[in-house]
Amino acid sequence: MKTALITGAFGQDGYFLTKKLIDLGNYNIICTSHSFKRNLDNIYKHKKVIIELLDITNEFAIINLIKKYHPDELYHLASFSAPILSWDNPRDVIAINGNATICFLDAIRLFSTKTRFFFPSSGKIFGKPTESPQTEISSTDPLDPYSLGKYIAHQTVKLYRSKYNIFACSGILYNHESHLKNMNFVTYKICHFSKLLKQKKIESFSLMNLNSEIDLGDPRDYVDAMYLILQQKTADDYIISMNTSISIKEICLKVGKLVGIPNILSYINVDNSMRSAKIARFQGDNSKLKSIGWKPKFKIEDTLNLILI
Repeated sequence: MKTALITGAFGQDGYFLTKKLIDLGNYNIICTSHSFKRNLDNIYKHKKVIIELLDITNEFAIINLIKKYHPDELYHLASFSAPILSWDNPRDVIAINGNATICFLDAIRLFSTKTRFFFPSSGKIFGKPTESPQTEISSTDPLDPYSLGKYIAHQTVKLYRSKYNIFACSGILYNHESHLKNMNFVTYKICHFSKLLKQKKIESFSLMNLNSEIDLGDPRDYVDAMYLILQQKTADDYIISMNTSISIKEICLKVGKLVGIPNILSYINVDNSMRSAKIARFQGDNSKLKSIGWKPKFKIEDTLNLILI
């Protein structure tokens, strides 16, 4: 029986990863949270799941947790996840997204050298990409505190892997959403307001730009990739993406079709200042990930239906 430790276990990716490891049947799962939640989903009440309180900005708490469990696998998914809002408190965001990763890797180096470590980096570390699709070696240029924190952690994973031979990997994640996200995420926002339109609770809603393009995937495919990355013989970094781009306009049309509003664009107000803005095209080249056997199972309609639950 293996032991997996998941930080950020109550977030979207933590939820789907916990569910996956339970289904595999050969894991004891340590789920961490900064506070106890009253209304836990049933998966967190499973007999193989243990919930531990953890402040990921507390180095001593991290060390004690690693010394207590010596996990076979550690998925450090806890992070601040809203790039735009990261300007409100940049110091804390960088501490959460960047410094905590250093603490975990140091704890592994000192007390649990056989632990395999996964960090969810972000396609946002590429800033305004100079090439599309982006690869694992594309130039980086983080443009906000969120991305800077992710970049610090991403580089730390590389350094500790090289210097201390720790099995540490980064997955460079692109957009992937479900019903567990919130209004800070564009696809969730589109689905949320489209349902309200269908229910006649609103008359319209606003978006920044219909022409920007994202690489949109399904969190269930993403956690499959995270797990697979830690099962390899050699530690490495991988882009986790669909290797396709879709415009916000196309997403709106697909959601409109699913909820029964084919003319949904007529209900959307677009920020005039953003209509002609040049938007970076985020699309990740997933060929390296596919070379180790990963293959997405879900189509974009599956993902949209998941959000529309």
